[in-house]
This record gives sequence, C-alpha cells and structure tokens, in this order.
Amino acid sequence: SARRDEKRRTILSTISALLGASLQLEKTLQMAIHMVSELMEVEVTLIFSLDEENNKLKLVAYEGVSDEFARAVDGQEIGSGYYGEVAKTSQPMVVDNKG
Repeated sequence: SARRDEKRRTILSTISALLGASLQLEKTLQMAIHMVSELMEVEVTLIFSLDEENNKLKLVAYEGVSDEFARAVDGQEIGSGYYGEVAKTSQPMVVDNKG
C-alpha cells in the first residue's frame, strides 16, 4: 500500500541520515585530531570518549600510533594508566618521550 511504502521510505531515509551523521562524525574527529597534532606539534594524538556505564574509555580517533597500539588502549579503565588517569583527574597530560 502507499502508506506502507511511505513509512518504508521514511525509515530508510532516517537510517541513511543516521549513518551519514556517524560517518561525518568520524571524518570530523580525524580532521580535528590532525589539526590538534599540528597545533601542538606532537606526533601522537588520541581522542577518547567516556563510557560512564562501564567506567572505561573508548578510543574514537587517533593519529601517530599503530592500529595494534590503538586496540591495546581502547577500553582502558578510568584511573588506570596514563589515559585513565587523565580521565580521572580531568587534567591534560603531555608526555615528552624525546628524552
């Protein structure tokens, strides 16, 4: 029926918009992380989101590290390690490994 087809088109349009927004967010984060890296003149930049329900960090964008490293730090608990401590204290941390 026409009503059913209209509902189907509406749902597909909504799904398409949601997927487009999600892809746009990822692209926006990647652009932002690149600009932050240039501005701060750093080789490695990571952006995490906070999963408050599970008390963990979700790595949402990164530059300057391997995919393996990214997988290793994704899901780090709040208060654990460098990134977890930053999330716990809400204070930025710059690590100079040039020594």
